[in-house]
Amino acid sequence: MPKCVQCGTETGFIGSLTFNKQTGRCGRCESEVKQFLMRVQVQSGGIYLELSRKTGNGFYSASDPLLLEAVIDTIVRMTKRQLVGLNSDNSSRHIPQDVRYTVWQRDQGKCVECGVGGPGAYLEFDHVIPFSKGGASTVGNVQLLCRRCNLSKGDRI
Repeated sequence: MPKCVQCGTETGFIGSLTFNKQTGRCGRCESEVKQFLMRVQVQSGGIYLELSRKTGNGFYSASDPLLLEAVIDTIVRMTKRQLVGLNSDNSSRHIPQDVRYTVWQRDQGKCVECGVGGPGAYLEFDHVIPFSKGGASTVGNVQLLCRRCNLSKGDRI
């Protein structure tokens, strides 16, 4: 079983701490580093961590120090609320009116799958790449589908 490089705790057993393969630390040490990390400096063969406390400072070897620095920096910034995840309050499933109008005109008020349209058709604006998978509410990623075709599509691309 892997051991934490900082505290030596074995991980992987039921009820044990989580383990970050990229940093080599258990979950407890990861959260401590997030709170006390002041600076990450990339050096050949690893990274140097400068913490606001005495323990844990030093050089840590890594196969890809640039990736490790980016991961640690991102985790710290998310913890400090300086960086927000992908689907934040800023992004929403709402499709702007100008996008709806353009898509309606482009698709001629008909389902792009089966062609149903007209007054009795129940048409929906659908994300080609689903919102849940990072799709945007843009003209290039929105299409018109009837209810039946949209339900059969689900969240598939």
